[in-house]
Amino acid sequence: FMKIDIEGAEYDCLQGCVEIIRRFRPVIFLATHGQDMHDACLRLLAGWNYEVESLDERPVASSDELIARPGSQAE
Repeated sequence: FMKIDIEGAEYDCLQGCVEIIRRFRPVIFLATHGQDMHDACLRLLAGWNYEVESLDERPVASSDELIARPGSQAE
């Protein structure tokens, strides 16, 4: 698994780890900082066929604490 909580550089971190993520398909615990960053990370993870859930009772769109699990390998 990966845990990413880096105060606004989450998208860059995910992009920098793309080969690791594609190869190993880890579960990702992700804390996002800011709505634009949050939305960009969700789009990126969706493009990699990850399923994202909130770690609190808020909907994924408004929660800043997320867990992303790999979907099927097909991309």
